[in-house]
Parts: sequence; C-alpha cells; structure tokens
Amino acid sequence: MNLLAIETSTPTGGVALVADGQLLGSMTITSQRGHSRLILPAMETLMKEAGIGPGDLDVVAATRGPGAFTGVRVGLSLAKGLCLSGTPRLLTVSTLEALAHRAWCGEQTDYVLPLLNARQGQVYGAFFRVGASGVGEAEGEEFALTPEDVLARWPGRCLLAGTGAQVFADAWEGAGKGQVVWARPERRLPSAESLAFLALERATQGLFEDPAAVLPVYLREATIHRTPKKQQGAF
Repeated sequence: MNLLAIETSTPTGGVALVADGQLLGSMTITSQRGHSRLILPAMETLMKEAGIGPGDLDVVAATRGPGAFTGVRVGLSLAKGLCLSGTPRLLTVSTLEALAHRAWCGEQTDYVLPLLNARQGQVYGAFFRVGASGVGEAEGEEFALTPEDVLARWPGRCLLAGTGAQVFADAWEGAGKGQVVWARPERRLPSAESLAFLALERATQGLFEDPAAVLPVYLREATIHRTPKKQQGAF
C-alpha cells in the first residue's frame, strides 16, 4: 500500500510517503504563509525520488483541522483533488489527534493535551486519555477556548504539546504542581510522518471517506481583518 500524508494545518508541516508499512521519505516545511506554494513541489520531489507517480498511490491522508484556516484548506483541497482525479482513497485525521499521537512517547501521564495557537487569546485543544495501549480517543469535544477556560476543565496530569502550549506556557502552571508534563522538544509539533502511520492504521480498517463530502474543521469562524482606507488626500 502506497500512502501519501499531507500536513499543512500549522506553520510546521510537510509530506511523508509510506509504502508497505515502511517510510520511504518525508519533507518538513516551516512557513507562516507559504504552504500553498511549497507543499506541491515538496510532494512532487518526494514522489519522484521514491519512483512513485500519482497513479501509484493507494491512499492520500491529510489533517482536516483545526489549525490555520488557509493551511487546513490547502492540504485538504490537495488531498481531495488527488483522490477525485485518480484512484487513491481519502483519509482525514484531526490535527489535534495526530499531534497527540506524535507527542506521547511512554510518559507517565493521564492525558495528552495538544494545544494549537488559535489567536485572539485562544487555543484549540482536546484531552486525549492515555491508557494501557497508549493514546486513546478524545474525551469530550475539541474546543477553542481561552487558557483560563482550559484550566477550569483540567482533568489530571497532562502531557502538553503544540504551539498553543508554547505560546501560553505561563498559564499552564496554574494547573498545579505535578499536573503538567512537557512533551519532548522534537515531539511538540505536528509531523507528516506521524500522520502517515496513524492514517495507515485506519487504512487497514477500511475507514476511508468520500472526498466530495469531507469538510475542514475550523472550530470557530475566520475573522477578517480589514485595513482602513486612507482618507482622500491623506499622505
């Protein structure tokens, strides 16, 4: 099975290619606004080096959000386009779920709490329970909240990861001593490789989606900032 994973929902993203359960290669892209022009060349380069063409893909996976509005649209639109124009099947994964699986590496914790900077003083997040078999499903719905509101929901010892955890680092100390564990630095940001292997597990279960029906997940409406026009005659 040839699987291409596309992660563009945060400034740190990229693409990864897996064949028969083995990672053939990956490329990481760090860009605040450039995913729309960087991700396609990266994908083409990766596939060319692996000797795999679009017609050889069996599955295309992408994160569906939440995250940067433009980034989520870019990655999901590219994945859907590949599936609608060819034979690959589509899989989407929550950005937060992919980050939770990326972050946890056997730490002693009750939950993994991936947090993304949602701007406007908020974070996107969800509490993922950690059990004997590793990271489970989210308990409750994904949210867009202020750090204070997240602290009000704090369920126990949490492993923190993501841009929201870093930007609002001081706030999490309010959770109480011993209730905060930081993910390893190399595991705090999203990874196309982690997305690829998480999607691979779902592909073996046949959890494919209809490209025409899949929609991005934003958690809140986009805010448009308009620059006031200069008054006539002003310099």
